[in-house]
Amino acid sequence: MENDLINITNEDLEKLSLEELADLKIELDDLMSRIDDMIKMCDEIIN
Repeated sequence: MENDLINITNEDLEKLSLEELADLKIELDDLMSRIDDMIKMCDEIIN
């Protein structure tokens, strides 16, 4: 499903139910958290 999220269009978003949008937000929040963790780890390695 991760690949599907990369290519989601505005039309696709408009078709999603509130439950599907909530699930998408949870997945995006998790992804952002993982990205933040990776950036922190890179900063620690650099410094």
